[in-house]
Amino acid sequence: MRRIIKIFLLLTLLLSANIFYVRAQDTITLSPKDYEDIEEIYPGKKQGWLFKQGSDSTWNNGISWKKIKPVDINANMCDSNGVFEGWFRAYIKIDSSFRETKLFTFFGSFAAQDLFIDGKLILSSGNTGYNGKPYQENGKTFQKVQTVLLSQFSAGSVHTITWHIKDTKAIPLNGNILKGQLAGLQNLFEIVSPNFNEWATLKDYFGTRALVTSNSILFVLFILFFLLWRLNNTEKNLLRFTIFTGVYFLGVTNGYVFRSIWYPVELTYFKSVIFLFVENILFSFLLSYTCVLVAKLFDHKYSFIASWFVLISVIVGLIQFFTPLQILSLAYPQFLVLPILLFYYILTSWKKINKTNGIIVGGIIAVLFFQLLIPITGANGVYRYKSFFTLLFLSSISFPVSLMVYVAVRFKTILTEVQINANTIVQLSEEKRIQAENQQKILEEEVAKQTVELRNSLSELKSTQSQLIQSEKMASLGELTAGIAHEIQNPLNFVNNFSELNNELLQELGPLDKLGVTADQQDILKDLQSNSEKINHHGQRAAAIVKGMLQHSRTSSGQKEPTDINALCDEYLRLAYHGLRAKDKNFNAEFKTEFDETIPKVNIVPQDMGRVVLNLINNAFFAVGERGKEEAISHKVEAISSEEKGIPSGLQLTPYSPTVTVSTKNLGNKIEIHVSDNGTGIPSEIKEKIFQPFFTTKPTGQGTGLGLSLAYDIVTKVHGGKLTVESDQGKGTTFKIEIPMSS
Repeated sequence: MRRIIKIFLLLTLLLSANIFYVRAQDTITLSPKDYEDIEEIYPGKKQGWLFKQGSDSTWNNGISWKKIKPVDINANMCDSNGVFEGWFRAYIKIDSSFRETKLFTFFGSFAAQDLFIDGKLILSSGNTGYNGKPYQENGKTFQKVQTVLLSQFSAGSVHTITWHIKDTKAIPLNGNILKGQLAGLQNLFEIVSPNFNEWATLKDYFGTRALVTSNSILFVLFILFFLLWRLNNTEKNLLRFTIFTGVYFLGVTNGYVFRSIWYPVELTYFKSVIFLFVENILFSFLLSYTCVLVAKLFDHKYSFIASWFVLISVIVGLIQFFTPLQILSLAYPQFLVLPILLFYYILTSWKKINKTNGIIVGGIIAVLFFQLLIPITGANGVYRYKSFFTLLFLSSISFPVSLMVYVAVRFKTILTEVQINANTIVQLSEEKRIQAENQQKILEEEVAKQTVELRNSLSELKSTQSQLIQSEKMASLGELTAGIAHEIQNPLNFVNNFSELNNELLQELGPLDKLGVTADQQDILKDLQSNSEKINHHGQRAAAIVKGMLQHSRTSSGQKEPTDINALCDEYLRLAYHGLRAKDKNFNAEFKTEFDETIPKVNIVPQDMGRVVLNLINNAFFAVGERGKEEAISHKVEAISSEEKGIPSGLQLTPYSPTVTVSTKNLGNKIEIHVSDNGTGIPSEIKEKIFQPFFTTKPTGQGTGLGLSLAYDIVTKVHGGKLTVESDQGKGTTFKIEIPMSS
């Protein structure tokens, strides 16, 4: 009997030792060093947990339990219905350093959970079915923090933790993970410090204020941009700003409703998936659309890349939302590509940045600045949520506000431009009005002037008609003169021939003193010889005059022929002078010739060019004659005035010598004929009109106004030359004829 008792005691000791060894080996010790994040301890990340899959929690001496950490469970452990269920057990020892600290715990996952401490149910979320009721996931995941005090967790105490978890696959989001994995398996069971509630309250207070304020600003900006766009729908930037702020407002509102409005109503997994889906799509679009705003604002030639980036970003967000890759970080591709694309558009459009669109760039820089201040200033640390949410608020509204400032400055610029344009239009209108009034005055003056000119033209036409009739008479007289000249030429030839014959006969008589005639007879014979010579001389002179009359009255053939310019000018100079002398015996003037003897014969129409030269010379003689008359009157007046003053007559008078000069020059490829006089000159105001038809400065009846016009046409059109005039009123006039050698 004693032997049996000894064996039983030995077995009891061995079993107790084994149990003590197992408990000592698997005990999890918690100390303040285990705090992570915001004073949170995650027991599920520690070694020492035993796991048994299924709903049976029987200990069974640990034979069917496995060593697995709670954070290592996954969807592959689900049954055929996609349901995961199991029990975790562990021994937790509270370090003595927690002597003055009270610990709290709470659940934060869609998984249904039951937590037992030392066999007592402490906390449940959802319904695992442990109480006999159907399974129900935790629908209070995003409610405000509600912690449970762990009063039994005193310093140095050891407790048995039994943890029941039931979860399902994350369908329709992603069937490859559990729903509990969406928020992180370490968050299934957390032990927090007493300060955690204070932190959560501060976070909720400042976060809510920042969120509501920023969202209110976004809504106001959206309404303003929308109204501005409706008033000016041709401005594409206003439409883009409306879309941006509208999507931004919807995205923030969706997140706010997702995390706030549903408190304390339970939010099922399906509803949360909808909110997450909308949130990620909206912000995927929003982030990529920022590039579109910048590209379109600078009118970048590669702005289409930003448009494609929006589509690609949304598609990537959709794909990534339904894959196991970074479920809660769906905007990673946007965060990688967005800065590169933004800086590319800004740097390549640097020259286009001005005071107006530079505001947008300033908004982007402000976002980056406030984001960098958060880690630099430590505003994301524990209990610094006032600074954190302030910087986050400033960061979130910097870019939208910069859009509003841009629009304000842009409209101010447009209004300034409109005002300037309006003032310019008013000024132009006033100038146009004044110009119209001036034009009206000018037109009235022009009409009056034209009326006077028409009346003068009518008088000139009547005068011209008389002159043309006179010209016709002169033309008829020319023809008559030509006929008479022909008739005179025959008897004139007989006179010349017989005078020459008489001279020859007298010369054949020989010396008169040998003929035996008296002295009186010798005198008579000498007189006869002298008379014959005079008859012959004047006959030759008459023949030359008749020849000139025939050439002048002859109709031009229009055929060019080599002509001696010097001889032509000399002939018509003398012809004009003697013609004027024949008309007016009192006319007297000096004429000079300065001929360039190197001038070869020029191919011209001699009759036409002769008319030109003759017309210019006649005008020159007329001008010196008029000045001679003026000088004579002036001298007479001065003489009378001098006599009245007792000054001897003629002492102060300078005699006027009327002179006409005809000169020629050989310029190589052309020749020049100058007809100069020291006559009255031509007034500068009528110098431009002298070549116009029917314009004349001669008294009525003395000129038709066609001479210079015909001369200009002959020189320029027939011979391809130039006819110009240089005149100084009161000092004289020079007409210059230029004829090319190849004329």
